[in-house]
Amino acid sequence: MAAMVVYSDPKELPVTLSIGTQRAFDGGYQYTYRFVREIQLYVCDQRTTTGVDGEVMAISISSDDDGNTWYAASEGQLSQSGDGQRFHGRQMVFRTQEQFWVAGEHEWQLNANSSATNTDDSVWGDSMRAVTKVEEHAGVVIAAVGILGSANA
Repeated sequence: MAAMVVYSDPKELPVTLSIGTQRAFDGGYQYTYRFVREIQLYVCDQRTTTGVDGEVMAISISSDDDGNTWYAASEGQLSQSGDGQRFHGRQMVFRTQEQFWVAGEHEWQLNANSSATNTDDSVWGDSMRAVTKVEEHAGVVIAAVGILGSANA
C-alpha cells in the first residue's frame, strides 16, 4: 500500500503575496506568488532563482526525517495531466518553519547545493531574512498549513 500525507490545520491564506529581501523589493525583483487551488500550492511563474527555462517556483508543505514541518520554495515544472495540473519539483531552494503567508519578516534557510542542475535537497546552509508583503485586498483562500501524519492509502 502506498503511504499518503494527511494535511491539517486549515487557515485563511492570502490569494496573492510577495516575498523578497528589502533589496529585492527596492529593485523590483521580489517573488510574487498566487495560490493555485487545484494543486494547493503558491506558485511564482515570473522567474526562479536559477533561471532554468520552463521552471516556476512553488511553495509547498514538506517534512524532514525528524518529522519537522517545513514550507519549502522549490523550483520545478507545472504540467497538465489527465486528472489536472501538477507540480514536479526539481530542487528545494528556500525553506522556513514560520508562517510565511503573514506579512512581515521571516527567516528562510538556503539550500547549499542550489544550482540550475541540482536535485539534492539534503544540505541546508546559511539562512536569510525575507519580507512577506500582502496587499490589503488580496482576497483569501482556506488551505491546510500543517501535516497531521501519514496514512496508508
